[in-house]
Amino acid sequence: MKKWLLFFLFAATFVFSEEYLPDSYYREGCKAVDEVFGQFARSVCKKYDLGCEGNDGSFPKKIEMLGAHFASRRFLKIEELRRLELQLIKEYQELINLNPKIRKFLADYPFPADRIVISVSLYEDKKSPPIDELDRVHSCRGKLIYTMSDHIDACIFDLKRVEEKLEDACSKTGIEIPNIRSEYSRYKYGDDVAKIEDS
Repeated sequence: MKKWLLFFLFAATFVFSEEYLPDSYYREGCKAVDEVFGQFARSVCKKYDLGCEGNDGSFPKKIEMLGAHFASRRFLKIEELRRLELQLIKEYQELINLNPKIRKFLADYPFPADRIVISVSLYEDKKSPPIDELDRVHSCRGKLIYTMSDHIDACIFDLKRVEEKLEDACSKTGIEIPNIRSEYSRYKYGDDVAKIEDS
């Protein structure tokens, strides 16, 4: 029995030892992310008159996803919001892919658009949009998701939302974002994405 237990412990140590990454690896990776995000946030907040609400990401062993959250200081029409969202994705992607310090931590290089999550919430004079008006956009899994303002239902049930594929949004605006893949690196979904009509 002891032999089997020792064999199991040895095998487990061998199998899981490759999974272990030292704290210094994550500290270095997080420092690189903070550097890129800081540069990005300072640039776009000034350029587009945005407030920065924070960033996020997924970094189990490699950086799987990077995100940023902003607030617009005025209400926008869907055409303006779509263009702003795509510009933010494009500019963040460029900074990520140009920074040599972050490269070794990326799950994919060049870092593709479907791994970038950007959200923009709309405010004007510190007030949310009226009920049923455009409230927010965020990118997720190769889509842009627009939500309408409903201060209770939208938060709890997430009912008032419309989606469009990233490629469709790029076609509408003429903005080219590199590394948009038809087969997304992490996600798969069908063609049942709701269509958006410009107002």
